Amino acid sequence: MTMSNKNERAVCSTVRLVGQLNARAGLKSTDLEKQPKVWKRHTLSKGEFDSLNKTYYTAHILSMTEAEGKKDRAADLAEVRRFIYSPEEGNIKLPLRKFDYKQNKIVTLHEEYGCKVRDISVWFFPYTPVLFSIEIDDSGNALNDITLMHSQWKNWAKQYDDFFGTEELKKILEPLLKLTCNEQSPAKLTFQDTKLRQYQVVQVYEPTLRDDLLYELATHSRIGVVADGDLHAPFKPSEEYFSRIIRDNSVSAFSNWKALALNDTFTVLAIDGIFSDSELDSNCDGYRYFEMLYMRCLVQEYYCFSRNNDYRENPKKLDAKDIRQEIESMEKYYFYDDLSYEFLPPLMYGAMAKGLGLDGDRRELTERVKQGLIELQRREEEQRRLNNDITIGAVKLFSVVTVVWTVYQMLCLIFGDCFKGWVSALVALVLSLALTYLFVRPLIRTLIQNRRK
Repeated sequence: MTMSNKNERAVCSTVRLVGQLNARAGLKSTDLEKQPKVWKRHTLSKGEFDSLNKTYYTAHILSMTEAEGKKDRAADLAEVRRFIYSPEEGNIKLPLRKFDYKQNKIVTLHEEYGCKVRDISVWFFPYTPVLFSIEIDDSGNALNDITLMHSQWKNWAKQYDDFFGTEELKKILEPLLKLTCNEQSPAKLTFQDTKLRQYQVVQVYEPTLRDDLLYELATHSRIGVVADGDLHAPFKPSEEYFSRIIRDNSVSAFSNWKALALNDTFTVLAIDGIFSDSELDSNCDGYRYFEMLYMRCLVQEYYCFSRNNDYRENPKKLDAKDIRQEIESMEKYYFYDDLSYEFLPPLMYGAMAKGLGLDGDRRELTERVKQGLIELQRREEEQRRLNNDITIGAVKLFSVVTVVWTVYQMLCLIFGDCFKGWVSALVALVLSLALTYLFVRPLIRTLIQNRRK
């Protein structure tokens, strides 16, 4: 295994930072439509749709984006909308800093990190929190600097001010900040200070692909740490862990690229310009796998996370009929894996879903909904039994009263004037009840026995 030079640079590097927006209350897609000079509503042209339709099924495409001349894929779902803001000047220089454990403080390194913010997107999907993504081109930077900066971006809320917060970056983020609960603080960009997911594609000058480099990029590690001969090197993975991650979470179809899917990152490592040759993708983004596959995974991830949290806070919340219908719609339009005519997109999608643990999230939600439905059916059955018991009881009471009254009238008819006084009338009523009891006692005993069974 060959160790990379610590100053090795990326020929091409693109990263998408994705998270749940700390959206202000009631934020809707119509709010962005009112700002057409800033936010452009993203719609596939007929040509773009036809090109994608050669690879992906129509239902999948229309569940992820709008297309010219195409109706929303289902009337029972909310609209799918994506709005893109492209800064006029997205080139920025950021300070490179790291935490020095020996000095127990943050230190500034000798170089700056140059990158370009290509665009910022806001995504609206059915029943899902508002998502955002920031596309950054950091080609030409040293790989060590890339992993260092990407590791800081992951913990955006906690590390923004100390590691990369600048007025320059804040100005670029301003249109996005105006959509949040706290317009003044870029550190409060994500909901509940959650981590950012990253979709990154890196091309390097290498004769062959190396698993150690792929691992280091995907885990934001120091370049060369896997092959470091010092067993006490900080964050050096054990051979067992490294081998298992590469074996279980990597995906590759050709010899010039390989990807590693983890919970926080999906990383593609390439040794030539495979992505820049695609008609669908000229910016080293990965054949539009980000918006067609990775975002689909995140829609499911954030939806399941949100609903599972609802269940933990209030188990009865998932019992509501509209919630069950909502989940059925998500299963119909998002919770399935048959997306493409070709072999490669399902291969990539399967790896992404596995890295994010989607099967477990979906299974957990489905099981909770199922248990909620069973509990709801149990309560409904109990209510039906109670209603039946009340009805039967009322009928029985009416029947008993009718029988008593009939017996009383018969006694009055037989004995005539004997029951004209109130005392004699009371005696007649008591006799009526006694006679009625003797007649209906066998019936009552039978009903009780049947009830016990």
